[in-house]
Amino acid sequence: SFAVPLIALATWVGCAAVGCAYGAEVAHLYDYPAGMAWIGPDIYGLEAARFNVQGIGAIAGLILFAIALMLQWRGGLIRTRFWLILLMWSLVVFSLGFLRGDHAEIAYSLRQDQWLDVATALFAFLMIWVALLRRSSA
Repeated sequence: SFAVPLIALATWVGCAAVGCAYGAEVAHLYDYPAGMAWIGPDIYGLEAARFNVQGIGAIAGLILFAIALMLQWRGGLIRTRFWLILLMWSLVVFSLGFLRGDHAEIAYSLRQDQWLDVATALFAFLMIWVALLRRSSA
């Protein structure tokens, strides 16, 4: 269950380094709390005030890693731990999709990657439900 948050953390740090998955432009940095917006590049190297999607994603991955460590340390939710972490990460990435500024095809008012996040979250929720049903019937 540590793989999801570690890969997430590495992915968002890598995106911050090369400028992919950048945030949507904002009018002024001071309109948002510290850390929510920054001056960052897009894929063409143009710098502008943007939502700090990569930083927020990296922090979310770090928080999710701490939650995974806590679940491992406490020994709880053994059969559902991975699916719970995957569900939480899918919801985080779905939420970050609203702040992203890079181009993506839109279908029914959501980015296509957000639809994949919804599908992943529903599948993870289904797997948690199945594991809990098996536990209660055993």
